[in-house]
Amino acid sequence: MKLTVFLSGSHNFRPDYLKIPQFCQAFSIPQTLLLTATATAQVKHDMASRFGLAPAQIIQTGFYRANLDLSVLAVSQQDKNIQLVDCVNYYANNGQKGAGIVYVTLQQTAEDVAQVLINQGINARAYHAGMEQEARQSIQQQFMDNQVQVIVATIAFGMGIDKSDIRFVIHYDLPKSIENYSQEIGRAGRDGQLSHCVTLANLDGLNTVENFVYGDTPEPESIKQLLEIIADETDQGRWEVQELPLSTACNIRGLPLKTLFVQLELLGVISPSFAYFADFKYRFVEDMQVILKRFNSERQAFLNQVFEHTHFKKIWGQLDFDSLYQQYGAERQRVVAALEYLAEQQLIILETKKITQVYNVNQQALVHPAQLQALSLQISNYFADNERKEIVRISQLVAFFELDSCLSASLAEYFDDQAAPKSCGHCSVCRGQIAVLSKQALAPLPDSANVAALLAPLHQVAQAKSLPTVTVATQAKFLAGMVMPRFSRLKVKQLDGFGRFSAYRYQDILAAVNKVNS
Repeated sequence: MKLTVFLSGSHNFRPDYLKIPQFCQAFSIPQTLLLTATATAQVKHDMASRFGLAPAQIIQTGFYRANLDLSVLAVSQQDKNIQLVDCVNYYANNGQKGAGIVYVTLQQTAEDVAQVLINQGINARAYHAGMEQEARQSIQQQFMDNQVQVIVATIAFGMGIDKSDIRFVIHYDLPKSIENYSQEIGRAGRDGQLSHCVTLANLDGLNTVENFVYGDTPEPESIKQLLEIIADETDQGRWEVQELPLSTACNIRGLPLKTLFVQLELLGVISPSFAYFADFKYRFVEDMQVILKRFNSERQAFLNQVFEHTHFKKIWGQLDFDSLYQQYGAERQRVVAALEYLAEQQLIILETKKITQVYNVNQQALVHPAQLQALSLQISNYFADNERKEIVRISQLVAFFELDSCLSASLAEYFDDQAAPKSCGHCSVCRGQIAVLSKQALAPLPDSANVAALLAPLHQVAQAKSLPTVTVATQAKFLAGMVMPRFSRLKVKQLDGFGRFSAYRYQDILAAVNKVNS
């Protein structure tokens, strides 16, 4: 048996990747092939170590692409739209005609920038994760079919995009890291023809990039709350959980929550058992009596029980598994099998949702408060360390865009490609254009009385919903405009203080909030 694994190029691996070495050991998989386009030397050797690969088994091909022309243009925020329109008009019409992607950080920016281009007669569309899936799929297909020339997108656009004639990729906002930058420009020029990669750079949006990192770091209180939930809800060594409600309850975003689960697995606290859908709804394609007549009397009686414990609203019915089991002792597995059979026979249309994960729990690891505290601290330190690494990566990104040496060579060197030319001759630095990035001066944050006034509605809403005391970190994230799971429940976007300080560094906002709470 062999295993092929496609990896992210940073320390932000998809959480389940970290478990793959265990799977290899458990299933006695002797050979593993790890593939990645964007791994630094450190990440490369770290993953080789995790999978037990010797240095001689690491093979690296060239990273440098001679057909990509890299440019960093230092542009003030107020001039950015003018510069963008000029670039798009040149690359889409006057230069080599072809499709292009404009990358932005925020969903609203995607909408706004797309409208700027449309107003200038450019065939552009916005694309981001906040759009309906059908709309996204339609826009993506139009782009692939050359019906849309320019996509203005967040990083939601990219995976699975293999269009050979993308002639330009423009970063309207700073990317999140050098790894993200290289992946995004890598979508240009896959046909080997000249393609332009332009970054409209200033430091005004740097705080937004950093704040994404801080928003993904769970608070220590949230981690401790999660561990307490596991300890309280585990029954005979088994814990059942739906991730979305848990995310809201603990105020931990989805991806960090998955990462947290993986860390608990690696520490031997939990292990996945199986998963099932909690909710089943269906509607009849055939008349209920016609369906029943297809079966013998015993199965008719069983299906009647299923139908009786389904609450119908117009044509769709929601099955109540609990009442069905309590009255008739009907096992869930048998009921699900029956519904799936009826769906296969096209007698009903079946829909499922709310997947429930079932974990085995090592309860001995969660018995004492001291154990919970130590485990919480260990996991908090893990996330804090990742946070520091991500902030360092952002600093490396800024340093890269302000380089006075060849951009292509420096990018190749970052990814441990020693064979790239030391001077490409086709980047902005080689053309003598060294970028010095500017940043608009921000007014000082207001005094503690004004900060407290902005936070007061948040405390009032939390109190009205009988939620725990709002932590200092959560208050700072509210003022920074970070989207947290609990904020959706509280509908805080409607409050005046939400995002009021979004242009400021999270650490500065946190310091201001600490003054209010001291």
